[in-house]
Amino acid sequence: SQPDHGGGGDGGGGGGGASDDGGDGGGGGSPCLIGVCLSGTMRSMITPSVQRHFMAAMEHLAGETCEFELLAHVSTGAKDAATHASNSFEANLTQIETTLHALNATGKLVHTTYFDDDAHYAVPNSCPSGDPPPMAYHQAYKVAACLHACVLPREKALGRRYTWLVRSRYDLGWVLPPPPVDTLNPTHVHVPYNYWPLFDGFAGVWSPSAVDSLTQRSDH
Repeated sequence: SQPDHGGGGDGGGGGGGASDDGGDGGGGGSPCLIGVCLSGTMRSMITPSVQRHFMAAMEHLAGETCEFELLAHVSTGAKDAATHASNSFEANLTQIETTLHALNATGKLVHTTYFDDDAHYAVPNSCPSGDPPPMAYHQAYKVAACLHACVLPREKALGRRYTWLVRSRYDLGWVLPPPPVDTLNPTHVHVPYNYWPLFDGFAGVWSPSAVDSLTQRSDH
């Protein structure tokens, strides 16, 4: 069974991507709305201090002009006891559930989708199997998976697109807070540059055209 983070909706389901949409809360009425999609394997986010630090960074990102909400795209693959013992930096199912409860308690978590990291992701592409193409950049594919599994269903429920879309991992630390979005160029994709070809940890992009461009490239 999948973790239940305590929000509304139907909760968990199969590893292919069950979702829990918490409704219209989290800033759906704001003219400027940021969707923050946390995607991947849950690691240091299980620590309360990391959760608080992350939420403070997102508050700084939103600044005075925007609101933000969280969308959780959570890997539940290979979380049996034997695997966890050999990869202790990865969260087990109990830790995942506890973390999602904590994020839900902030009032910002509005959508949760679970996926099996061992079985890849359901991203529309031109491959008959539906799996990532052999030459696909794996981390860029996670960005596309986050879009299809979390962002698009949430935007449909809201009846609008996000003003900004942010993708973040569950194991980031912040040396400095990110700049407020109203100081960023809305025609650019904003990513830290620390290795080629794309830093997968954190990206802030302007929606909709930049998001469409970025995720279309994940199929190549």
